[in-house]
Amino acid sequence: ISMRSLEERTLKFSLYDVDRHKKHNVIGHVLYHLRDLELAKDGRTIFKRDLEKEVNEVHSVVKVTMSHQNKPVKTKKTGVVKRSRDPAYNESFSFKLEADKLSTTSIAVVVMKYEPPPKADKLIGRVVLGSYMFARGKELEHWNEMTANQKEQIQQSHALTT
Repeated sequence: ISMRSLEERTLKFSLYDVDRHKKHNVIGHVLYHLRDLELAKDGRTIFKRDLEKEVNEVHSVVKVTMSHQNKPVKTKKTGVVKRSRDPAYNESFSFKLEADKLSTTSIAVVVMKYEPPPKADKLIGRVVLGSYMFARGKELEHWNEMTANQKEQIQQSHALTT
């Protein structure tokens, strides 16, 4: 990362409480602007900050799009989750697909910051599931597990990319 790019970035450390139902509840955050970074001779730095409550609550929505040969075929959208930095979506979607089209189909899961019309929703992050043509690593493994167990609900967590 260039120094200029580094100076424009901020690290956000989040502290969570995980309850017995494995639900993650945000306790607070600490922001550290990398422009303030001063490394010691050993390459380490120690800093102390008070934990802050989250104040920037957003409304988000998830769009799930099935594409065949990179052309969107069907899009479904969750309801809007209001006033949450860590929204949970308890919705499921089903898509019908012929077996011979599995290798040329992908599913994009896109998390958006909801903006009321006429504004456009803003991208927070996305993940694409599909065959080797569209996905790698965990996303490809998830796709393979879903296609091998078509009558079962397969859940996995994925990191979003922008």
